[in-house]
Amino acid sequence: MSAQKKLMPLVINPQFYGLFDIPQINQVYVFYRGELAEPIFGPSSESSEVALFSEDDIPWDELAFPVIELALNYLLEDRKTGQFTVKHDEIRRPWKSRRTV
Repeated sequence: MSAQKKLMPLVINPQFYGLFDIPQINQVYVFYRGELAEPIFGPSSESSEVALFSEDDIPWDELAFPVIELALNYLLEDRKTGQFTVKHDEIRRPWKSRRTV
């Protein structure tokens, strides 16, 4: 799984969570959600820095890609209800953040 390749964690019970299209660059992002078996993770050749954050401490203005913001917004909303339905959305340029930072 890509998460294991990039972040090196052991993910328990991964579940398909979302499919996000970026048609202008012909890319599709697939997201899974799961639990870390242990808090072991780190940077890789595709990420220079990784960290875990509480919801209040997420550095929204430092996220590298709009698709990460979109997926996190969905996840945080679903966490309030405990209902994690599969998401499908599209990112169009120019991206307009839904957050006020």
